[in-house]
Amino acid sequence: MLAVLALAAPGCASSDEDLDRELLAERLETMTIVTRAELASQPPGSPARAILTLWRAVQFRNPEAALARVSPRPTPDQLKGFEDFIVGTGAQAAATTKPKVLDVKENGARADVLVEFIRHRKIGDQVRARATGRLTVQLVRTGAGWLVLWRKAADQLPSAIS
Repeated sequence: MLAVLALAAPGCASSDEDLDRELLAERLETMTIVTRAELASQPPGSPARAILTLWRAVQFRNPEAALARVSPRPTPDQLKGFEDFIVGTGAQAAATTKPKVLDVKENGARADVLVEFIRHRKIGDQVRARATGRLTVQLVRTGAGWLVLWRKAADQLPSAIS
């Protein structure tokens, strides 16, 4: 009975095809969003956690949270472009692509993290996943923790997620 009521609620699918489409979209989202559990699986204060935190901020179109995880801070004339990227192009890429940390190398206040990007796409009634590329992300440790050196990563990101 509860299932019937849930399907009859406003905003729910009006047909089996609509329901299938909504369930597939929900499945795609759960496969691409960096979850709290995935963040928690990385050591607190680690470079890997910093990267996943930044990616999650982009996924949720949160430029303030993304700015807190990058270095150097964008200049005033770069800030608008940075914010537009977070809520536009970056969020679109993050909606279908999920990072997987493969390797972390720390050397004092610097770190290199090898990240593989997995693209998830709806194909018919299934979600297919494939690795699109790898990127070594450089970070620097500051008083605020590990920060991604965003300018170099931003230049290399398009080829890694395409």
